[in-house]
Amino acid sequence: MGERGFLGPLSRLVGARATSSVLQFLVLIFIARSVPIESFGLYSSGLAVGAVASGVLGLGIVTRAYRIQAESIPGMPASYFAITLVGAALGFVIVLAYATLSGSGVESWSVAAGAFVATEMINALCQALLFGMRRNARAELGVVLGRAIPLAFIAVAATAAPASTFSVAAIGFVAAAVVNVLLLGRLRWFGWHLIAVIVGGRHYWYASMWSMAQQLDVVIINARLGPAAAGAFSGAFRLASPIHLVTGAITSTMLPKLTAAETTLARRIGAKPYLRLSAAYAAAAVLVSPVMAWVGPLLLGEAFQQYGLIFVALFINSAVSSFAQVQAARSYAEGHARAVAIATGVSTLLGLALVILAVLFAGVLAAAVALVVARLVLVIQLALVARFAASMED
Repeated sequence: MGERGFLGPLSRLVGARATSSVLQFLVLIFIARSVPIESFGLYSSGLAVGAVASGVLGLGIVTRAYRIQAESIPGMPASYFAITLVGAALGFVIVLAYATLSGSGVESWSVAAGAFVATEMINALCQALLFGMRRNARAELGVVLGRAIPLAFIAVAATAAPASTFSVAAIGFVAAAVVNVLLLGRLRWFGWHLIAVIVGGRHYWYASMWSMAQQLDVVIINARLGPAAAGAFSGAFRLASPIHLVTGAITSTMLPKLTAAETTLARRIGAKPYLRLSAAYAAAAVLVSPVMAWVGPLLLGEAFQQYGLIFVALFINSAVSSFAQVQAARSYAEGHARAVAIATGVSTLLGLALVILAVLFAGVLAAAVALVVARLVLVIQLALVARFAASMED
């Protein structure tokens, strides 16, 4: 793979992801500054429950959609889309049910959280299908508009009527999903293919469920330490999460190309520049992480001031996790989805166990450090998967 061929599409996609990252920053800032930290904590716990639900209901389809050109069954894109729509609707209902069972009732924060969860499932699939079909320009536009449209709604509400921020945000999330569906365009329908989706993508599904289950940490913190601690933890986590948009761009470019490679050696060689770039990116993020102790509270508001070190720890967590994201994509392309699912499951269970111990005996900062430890374990596991696969194929 030539350097120009590697950097050209990637630089355009990184530009789109970087723009999306900035927009996501602004969405987070407007919401966090417009509502009490306790309400933000409840909203975040709703997002966490919805994320776990989407991991279960999504069947691992988004990751598999990047490899859509390798599918042999006609009409799989339409089948993926139909199943995702059903899952998105159920995800919305589950978030509302969680709000009701937790005693809060169906309030504006739960509607906004449910709308975000549902529309993120739809947006992610539309973009993954477009990338998998090599319609990158449309996919990149969807990435940007998926953040720009909700931001426009939220900015107006936060400025003119802060009390309506959550309600207006829900409308913005839905509008963004509609635009992404239009960008995807018409798909040919050949049936649901539900059995083929479940059987063929079960390891992607397992990995997706484990990845989403990691967000239960916010629910645990909310239950033990209260919504203010959960809001601070989630705010710091989400402020750091745009780091993944760049590595998401790397995997979106890498996975279809490696999947199309004809030999294992070609895939292994093709993955090297992406891995080097993502490792350098993660290292740079770790080096700048100390400034987040100042930047995080400055951006999100005075209520977050006492949680400065949490911003540092979770920024490092996202940096480590971003490299693991590219490692996992490489293993997916090489056909080791089962190994990725196992590694992700081990890391998730370890992380949740450490978070429980942290909130019981230490505090919210210890919970953030626990996540870093779990992500480092994931990186080590994925490196061992790649090494073992290489030794078996040599």
